[in-house]
Amino acid sequence: MNFLSYLPSPLPKNSKKTIALYIKVKYANTLPLLKKGIFRHYMIDTLGKQKILKFSLKNEFVSDCESFMYQKPALYSIQAIEDAKIILFKNSQLKKLSEQYPVLARINNQIVQQILSSYKEHLMIIMNLSPNERYQYVLQNQPELILRISVKYLSQFLGLSRETVSRLRSKAM
Repeated sequence: MNFLSYLPSPLPKNSKKTIALYIKVKYANTLPLLKKGIFRHYMIDTLGKQKILKFSLKNEFVSDCESFMYQKPALYSIQAIEDAKIILFKNSQLKKLSEQYPVLARINNQIVQQILSSYKEHLMIIMNLSPNERYQYVLQNQPELILRISVKYLSQFLGLSRETVSRLRSKAM
Protein backbone atom coordinates (compact mmCIF):
# COMPACT_ATOMS: atom_id res chain seq x y z
CA MET A 1 0.00 0.00 0.00
CA ASN A 2 1.38 3.39 -0.96
CA PHE A 3 0.91 5.79 1.97
CA LEU A 4 1.19 8.79 -0.37
CA SER A 5 -2.29 7.93 -1.62
CA TYR A 6 -3.64 8.90 1.82
CA LEU A 7 -2.22 12.38 1.70
CA PRO A 8 -3.65 15.51 0.17
CA SER A 9 -1.57 16.61 -2.78
CA PRO A 10 1.60 18.17 -1.38
CA LEU A 11 3.38 20.86 -3.29
CA PRO A 12 6.54 19.77 -5.09
CA LYS A 13 9.52 22.01 -4.45
CA ASN A 14 12.73 22.52 -6.38
CA SER A 15 15.85 23.00 -4.32
CA LYS A 16 19.06 24.42 -5.70
CA LYS A 17 22.11 22.57 -4.50
CA THR A 18 23.21 25.30 -2.11
CA ILE A 19 19.94 25.39 -0.16
CA ALA A 20 19.83 23.68 3.23
CA LEU A 21 16.65 21.97 4.41
CA TYR A 22 17.51 22.14 8.09
CA ILE A 23 20.20 24.12 9.71
CA LYS A 24 21.31 22.84 13.09
CA VAL A 25 19.32 25.33 15.15
CA LYS A 26 16.02 25.04 13.26
CA TYR A 27 13.15 22.62 13.69
CA ALA A 28 12.22 19.99 11.16
CA ASN A 29 8.53 20.76 10.63
CA THR A 30 8.29 19.10 7.23
CA LEU A 31 9.13 15.64 5.96
CA PRO A 32 10.65 15.97 2.48
CA LEU A 33 10.48 13.07 0.05
CA LEU A 34 13.39 13.27 -2.38
CA LYS A 35 12.33 12.73 -5.99
CA LYS A 36 15.58 13.87 -7.64
CA GLY A 37 19.07 14.77 -6.44
CA ILE A 38 21.19 14.00 -3.40
CA PHE A 39 21.20 15.53 0.07
CA ARG A 40 23.93 15.23 2.67
CA HIS A 41 23.26 15.07 6.41
CA TYR A 42 26.24 16.64 8.15
CA MET A 43 27.54 18.24 11.29
CA ILE A 44 30.58 20.34 12.08
CA ASP A 45 32.86 19.03 14.82
CA THR A 46 34.59 21.11 17.49
CA LEU A 47 37.61 21.55 15.19
CA GLY A 48 35.43 22.99 12.41
CA LYS A 49 35.56 19.88 10.20
CA GLN A 50 32.43 18.72 8.44
CA LYS A 51 31.37 15.13 9.10
CA ILE A 52 28.77 13.58 6.81
CA LEU A 53 26.44 11.17 8.58
CA LYS A 54 24.32 10.07 5.64
CA PHE A 55 23.39 10.76 2.04
CA SER A 56 19.75 10.74 0.95
CA LEU A 57 18.99 9.59 -2.58
CA LYS A 58 15.90 9.41 -4.79
CA ASN A 59 12.72 8.14 -3.12
CA GLU A 60 14.10 8.52 0.39
CA PHE A 61 12.72 10.72 3.12
CA VAL A 62 15.15 13.44 4.17
CA SER A 63 14.83 14.28 7.84
CA ASP A 64 16.37 14.65 11.26
CA CYS A 65 13.91 12.17 12.77
CA GLU A 66 14.17 13.40 16.34
CA SER A 67 13.66 17.02 15.33
CA PHE A 68 10.70 16.11 13.13
CA MET A 69 8.96 13.82 15.61
CA TYR A 70 9.53 15.78 18.81
CA GLN A 71 9.88 19.33 17.42
CA LYS A 72 13.33 19.70 18.94
CA PRO A 73 16.15 21.69 17.35
CA ALA A 74 17.88 19.74 14.59
CA LEU A 75 21.22 18.25 15.67
CA TYR A 76 22.73 18.47 12.22
CA SER A 77 22.22 20.17 8.89
CA ILE A 78 20.82 18.71 5.67
CA GLN A 79 21.85 20.23 2.35
CA ALA A 80 21.30 19.44 -1.32
CA ILE A 81 24.56 18.69 -3.13
CA GLU A 82 22.83 18.39 -6.51
CA ASP A 83 19.85 20.25 -7.86
CA ALA A 84 16.94 18.45 -6.26
CA LYS A 85 13.21 17.99 -6.48
CA ILE A 86 11.39 17.25 -3.23
CA ILE A 87 7.82 16.83 -2.06
CA LEU A 88 7.18 18.40 1.34
CA PHE A 89 4.75 16.95 3.86
CA LYS A 90 3.90 19.06 6.91
CA ASN A 91 4.31 17.50 10.34
CA SER A 92 0.85 18.67 11.43
CA GLN A 93 -0.72 17.17 8.31
CA LEU A 94 0.98 13.81 8.85
CA LYS A 95 0.04 13.68 12.56
CA LYS A 96 -3.60 14.34 11.79
CA LEU A 97 -3.66 11.71 9.06
CA SER A 98 -1.85 9.18 11.28
CA GLU A 99 -4.66 9.53 13.81
CA GLN A 100 -7.24 8.89 11.08
CA TYR A 101 -5.29 6.11 9.35
CA PRO A 102 -3.29 3.94 11.79
CA VAL A 103 -1.44 2.37 8.85
CA LEU A 104 0.33 5.72 8.38
CA ALA A 105 1.69 5.58 11.93
CA ARG A 106 3.17 2.13 11.17
CA ILE A 107 4.65 3.39 7.90
CA ASN A 108 6.08 6.40 9.73
CA ASN A 109 7.76 4.03 12.20
CA GLN A 110 9.23 2.06 9.30
CA ILE A 111 10.62 5.27 7.77
CA VAL A 112 12.21 6.26 11.08
CA GLN A 113 13.67 2.75 11.48
CA GLN A 114 15.15 2.90 7.97
CA ILE A 115 16.77 6.29 8.61
CA LEU A 116 18.14 5.20 12.00
CA SER A 117 19.39 1.95 10.50
CA SER A 118 21.39 3.86 7.90
CA TYR A 119 23.01 5.94 10.68
CA LYS A 120 23.89 2.76 12.57
CA GLU A 121 25.34 1.21 9.42
CA HIS A 122 27.51 4.28 8.85
CA LEU A 123 28.73 4.20 12.45
CA MET A 124 29.64 0.51 12.11
CA ILE A 125 31.57 1.22 8.90
CA ILE A 126 33.56 4.05 10.51
CA MET A 127 34.24 2.20 13.76
CA ASN A 128 35.04 -1.29 12.46
CA LEU A 129 36.52 -1.12 8.97
CA SER A 130 39.92 -0.08 7.67
CA PRO A 131 40.05 2.80 5.16
CA ASN A 132 40.21 0.37 2.22
CA GLU A 133 37.36 -1.73 3.63
CA ARG A 134 35.21 1.40 4.11
CA TYR A 135 35.65 2.39 0.50
CA GLN A 136 35.04 -1.17 -0.72
CA TYR A 137 31.91 -1.43 1.43
CA VAL A 138 30.43 1.71 -0.12
CA LEU A 139 31.53 0.60 -3.60
CA GLN A 140 29.73 -2.74 -3.17
CA ASN A 141 26.65 -1.55 -1.25
CA GLN A 142 26.09 1.99 -2.51
CA PRO A 143 27.91 2.27 -5.86
CA GLU A 144 25.78 5.27 -6.83
CA LEU A 145 27.60 7.27 -4.13
CA ILE A 146 31.00 6.48 -5.64
CA LEU A 147 29.76 7.60 -9.07
CA ARG A 148 27.91 10.75 -8.04
CA ILE A 149 29.57 12.11 -4.91
CA SER A 150 32.70 14.28 -5.00
CA VAL A 151 35.91 13.12 -3.36
CA LYS A 152 35.47 15.92 -0.81
CA TYR A 153 32.10 14.63 0.36
CA LEU A 154 33.13 10.95 0.18
CA SER A 155 36.11 11.72 2.40
CA GLN A 156 33.85 13.49 4.93
CA PHE A 157 31.48 10.50 4.89
CA LEU A 158 34.18 7.83 5.19
CA GLY A 159 36.26 9.73 7.73
CA LEU A 160 39.30 9.70 5.43
CA SER A 161 41.50 12.32 3.82
CA ARG A 162 40.75 13.44 0.27
CA GLU A 163 44.08 11.99 -0.82
CA THR A 164 43.20 8.56 0.59
CA VAL A 165 39.80 8.56 -1.12
CA SER A 166 41.38 9.67 -4.42
CA ARG A 167 43.95 6.88 -4.17
CA LEU A 168 41.30 4.25 -3.34
CA ARG A 169 39.07 5.52 -6.14
CA SER A 170 41.85 5.32 -8.76
CA LYS A 171 42.88 1.88 -7.49
CA ALA A 172 39.28 0.62 -7.82
CA MET A 173 38.92 1.81 -11.43
